[in-house]
Parts: sequence; structure tokens; C-alpha cells
Amino acid sequence: MHKMDSFIKETQRCNPLDASALARLVLKPYTFSNGLHVPKGSFIFTPNSPLFEDERFYKDPKRFDGLRFARMRDDPQLQASCPLTATSESSMHFGMGRHACPGRFMVSDEVKLAMVHLLLNFDLAIQNFGPRPRNVAFGKFMLPNMQAKVWLRKSKQLVTAAPTS
Repeated sequence: MHKMDSFIKETQRCNPLDASALARLVLKPYTFSNGLHVPKGSFIFTPNSPLFEDERFYKDPKRFDGLRFARMRDDPQLQASCPLTATSESSMHFGMGRHACPGRFMVSDEVKLAMVHLLLNFDLAIQNFGPRPRNVAFGKFMLPNMQAKVWLRKSKQLVTAAPTS
């Protein structure tokens, strides 16, 4: 499952649903040490795409590499940041710190179960296979291109789970 986990996390890194993370409303004015002033009532957030394309965090960040995080698990210093559910300054899909989404573990398991079911029981094809269709912006959200056609049909050899004793 490490490879599937890696593939899903890389998909999320390259095609984040939300352009921002950790959005917050400023409750009182604040001035940073460099003089930047943030007035009360402002919205602040962390931009996802620059983080996900930062070479300090990812080697060759513009390239999709489904096994990127699976290989990173071999490095003891990077292991903890590799699972889909991990949060860090370079991976804020589920928030960070004490505000990290508590449901991320369930979501991770459900996405993997859905993927396993699809891969084992269906044949999948993309019409006019070629470069991935570009995402469509909807406000701050990036959505899959709805013009893309994905064909699904039940596999001739359905896989079922055998009872265990």
C-alpha cells in the first residue's frame, strides 16, 4: 500500500484541490519584524502551489512521480513526512499542527479502498489518451477538467475477496 499511498499523495501534490491552506481571518492588527503590516479583518493563507513546486522540498518538482514518496520512505529523516496523512510545512493538504484534520486517516483509507475496488473490478481508459487535460479554476479551487472523458467498464475477470478463517 506504500506505492498507492505515494501515488495518491503525488497526485494531490501536483493537482491540489485548494490553491491555499491554513486560511485565517486576522482578528487584530499585526506587524511582522520586517515591517509588513496585516490589518484586522484581512484574510491570510499559505499558497499551496509554490510549496508543492519548491525544489527545497521536492527534487524535480514540476514532474509527476507516483513513487516519489515511496522512495523517500527509505530515508529515515524523511520517513515521517511520506504518508498521505502526514502534515508538514511542505504538505498542508490536511492543515498542520493542532489544526490538522482529524478525519485525514479515514479519508486516506477510503480513497485507497475506492482505488483498489476500481483497479480490481473495472477496466479504465481515457478518451484520446495524451497529456492530462488541464485543471479548471473555480474560485480558489482547482477541479478536474469536466470535458475529459474517462471510460469505465466492468472487468471480465471480477476479483472478489475470499473468506478468511
